[in-house]
Amino acid sequence: MPVSSYSLLILSAIMLQSRPIRCTIQSTILNFYFSYFEVIKDPMDLCTMGAKLEDGMYKNRFAFQDDFRLMVSNAKRYNAPGSFAHNEAIALEIFFEKRK
Repeated sequence: MPVSSYSLLILSAIMLQSRPIRCTIQSTILNFYFSYFEVIKDPMDLCTMGAKLEDGMYKNRFAFQDDFRLMVSNAKRYNAPGSFAHNEAIALEIFFEKRK
């Protein structure tokens, strides 16, 4: 299976699994949370990953995996343990690691 097809399937499954946090970390929302960019120096979100897939910017599945892990790491770093967003990030991480 080509990398883009594989990644698109994984991204589709993740987006179905992610429910309310799907694409919530967009720049318009982040502007409300001024501290986000003080804490997170390299942001990543599902919408950006989807756009990179559509534009053919992932050279291989490892680059896709790196962005996904970055997104999860950022969510866990920025959101307090036990919060909805932190717990959802962990759930997505577990979901993703089972399918890689």
